[in-house]
Amino acid sequence: YVAGSGIGSSVKHYGVLDETGIYGKSVAADLEQQYKDGDEGLYAFQVETDVSESNRAVFDTLVTEGSLDGYFLIPGDVAKTLVVSFYSKKVGAFRDVSRFERVFNRLLVQNNVKNYNLDSTIVKTLMARAEVNSFELGKTDKLSGSQEFFRYMAPFAFLFLLFMGVFMGAQMLMRGIIEERSNRVIEVMLSVANYNEVMAGKILGMAGLGISQSLFYLIVLAGVGGYYGVNLINSMMVILFLAYFILGYLWWAAVFMAIGSLFDSEQDAQQAVSFISILAVVPMMLWTLVIESPNSTLVNVLTYIPIFTPYFMIMKLAVNAASAFQIGTTLLIMLVAVYYTMRVAGKVFKTAILLYGKRITLPEIIRWIRN
Repeated sequence: YVAGSGIGSSVKHYGVLDETGIYGKSVAADLEQQYKDGDEGLYAFQVETDVSESNRAVFDTLVTEGSLDGYFLIPGDVAKTLVVSFYSKKVGAFRDVSRFERVFNRLLVQNNVKNYNLDSTIVKTLMARAEVNSFELGKTDKLSGSQEFFRYMAPFAFLFLLFMGVFMGAQMLMRGIIEERSNRVIEVMLSVANYNEVMAGKILGMAGLGISQSLFYLIVLAGVGGYYGVNLINSMMVILFLAYFILGYLWWAAVFMAIGSLFDSEQDAQQAVSFISILAVVPMMLWTLVIESPNSTLVNVLTYIPIFTPYFMIMKLAVNAASAFQIGTTLLIMLVAVYYTMRVAGKVFKTAILLYGKRITLPEIIRWIRN
């Protein structure tokens, strides 16, 4: 949104080489006037009618040196070819090119109407376009572009907050365990506390940090949404967000704590969690599907898989597509998954944390879990 709105942007300088001598100055004046307030960008145009190779070389140099961000070339037969060329040293001017194209096409139609002696009123009527306005159910004020944007991006914002807090927090926990294990600090800790106390202290400490960060960003998100007149967060949303955050974090923390207790170096551990990390980004890849088809078969199936449950549910809640049954069922699934994952992780942690210099195999881990 910031990139599209022009916030923090400076004046864009563009050249226009107009062989027709008709459109260049009009397009430039229209854009400069339309965006003069700077809310959506500022423009300054250098318009010339000389399209010779020598003058084009001059404009190429201006673009290369950075004096111009690019230039448009309007050929003399543009009314027949309907092609305008744009030259720039770098990509990223899609918005500016689109605006130029829109204004140019409008002026091109006006000029054609004049040349063919057509009734401008009839042409204007035939070319009129309908506008689709969006409304929030139960309200009479239409949604602005920024409001629609925030409503569309809200599910991704919640997903991103949850992902950063849960997955990244669990990874930090794993790195801390590996470091303490390699430095033998864990032995000192276990001399004054038992295994369960050490596990609980680490998990709860990191959970507190994650919850604090998430609450801060939720407040920021609510403030930004309120500024643009969009109610993104309510009390129930906060409660459910924290519920899925805590359950998701506990599940991931148990997994990463168990993995961290198996390795002496972070490099070896990262190789082991590479597959799990790929699974963790699946919700990030499918967030648009959740927004467009929140009740599709794929989304509903993934919603009930514990590794994905918190992420998909928080997105469905953001688009008001989660039923009370789904909320209750997924919370129960996560509670059961966390309980058994914690038990398994506890057995692995207790057995492996003080094993040094020994490569642990999968059959051994399975034997620990069974015992």
